[in-house]
Amino acid sequence: MSYWIFKCDPKRYRLSDRVADPMNETSWLVTRYKNEIAPGDTAFLMETGPQRCIRAVMRVDSSPQEMAELEAEQQYWVERDTEARCRVTGKLTHRTDLPISELQSIDSLQELSIFKGFQQGTNFRVSENEGRTILAIAERHSA
Repeated sequence: MSYWIFKCDPKRYRLSDRVADPMNETSWLVTRYKNEIAPGDTAFLMETGPQRCIRAVMRVDSSPQEMAELEAEQQYWVERDTEARCRVTGKLTHRTDLPISELQSIDSLQELSIFKGFQQGTNFRVSENEGRTILAIAERHSA
């Protein structure tokens, strides 16, 4: 099992609204690591922008594949996503409000991929130790 951070821009996708929906099945775009993300992996769903935080934890259920967006997800896109693109499907296991500033204050997370370099992209690798740390914190912050 691997850990990932999947980011989204609130100007394009309303993750906060999505997390408020009790439906657990979801999908997510995969722009990198298409040959590495796999069923059973854990993804932390992160909102960028001024409210940078992890909003949910998702268990990946499918390998990345070209597919249309799930119809149930369309209401959360600012503009409908009508293209078949590389995506995974999964289930939300935790809903949380975990500020990135809190993660930045933890010594064992100082090398977290989202804290380094230019942050272009959707999918970011997380080490096993970092993933376990973030998951434990997310569980404490779960709604």
